[in-house]
Amino acid sequence: FREYCRGLLRRAQLSTRVIVVGLHYLNRLCTSAPKYSSQHGFERHLLTTSLLLGMKYHEDVSYNNSAWNKMSGIPVSILNALEMKFLETLEFDLYFSEVDYQLWIQ
Repeated sequence: FREYCRGLLRRAQLSTRVIVVGLHYLNRLCTSAPKYSSQHGFERHLLTTSLLLGMKYHEDVSYNNSAWNKMSGIPVSILNALEMKFLETLEFDLYFSEVDYQLWIQ
């Protein structure tokens, strides 16, 4: 999993802010729906989807799901489904205040 993370972060060239926002979303997902965090072998999918959403929320220009497919090896159809499930679980609330961001990076 570590090698996957290194490779994905190297290929995606994400800003620190996008990574922190993505990890915040991942934490919220795992807190809201613990069943996702307990599924062995699903870590890559969850990490990729959280970073995908972090980039889409934070950046004016972001990669589309086809680009994420090329970087992650996860099929576009699965990325699309995971993105929607992620958003539904978070009740489409992706707001992450500057105060919360500062707390996360301390």
